Amino acid sequence: MKEDKKLKFYIVLQSFFPLFILLFIQHAGHWNLIRDVFFRLLHGDFSVLGKVSRNVAGDIGITFFCLAWFLFTAVAAAGFRDLQKENFDSHGERILIKKEKTGSGASFLVSFVLPLLIDDVSTRRGFTMFVALLIMLVFLLWKSDLFYQNPVLVVLGYKIFEFQFISPHNDVNPNKTYIGMSKNSLPIEGEIIKRRYIADNIFLVYND
Repeated sequence: MKEDKKLKFYIVLQSFFPLFILLFIQHAGHWNLIRDVFFRLLHGDFSVLGKVSRNVAGDIGITFFCLAWFLFTAVAAAGFRDLQKENFDSHGERILIKKEKTGSGASFLVSFVLPLLIDDVSTRRGFTMFVALLIMLVFLLWKSDLFYQNPVLVVLGYKIFEFQFISPHNDVNPNKTYIGMSKNSLPIEGEIIKRRYIADNIFLVYND
């Protein structure tokens, strides 16, 4: 099975949305100044950057960084929704659900999001450390199967569960346990399913 790198990328990108909400709440402010800086930059007046104090500049920079991530996440969410409408395989398979994984979103927040809120990212050194840690965590998620613990998926109503295939097609192992993701409700056992492989033994699974 071929890894769906595009779909995996969208999920990884979404997973840090709670982090940037918290950072936005922590650093957003100075709205009149932010608006003035934004419009003057749009008109090519970069001299305004030298007129902003260092502390305020850090908060403004983080606010813009958060807004940019919100935009990327919105694009990723739209892409993730569209990609779920195509490229599913249906081989007349059924599944046996072993258990639902209900605590993955909370563990992700504690393990990956909260540690990034410790330092003051409005300083140059703090922001450099933050970006370095963020890049390492994104790389870790990309290279592991931890991306399915994405708390945003839980908020959007996705169910995460362990399952085995019953009378599977020849591209999967009937004795192996896989991770499934399904919107709103678990697939009904005993009914035929359709599936889309993402990566690392993780599938989108729906009743056909």
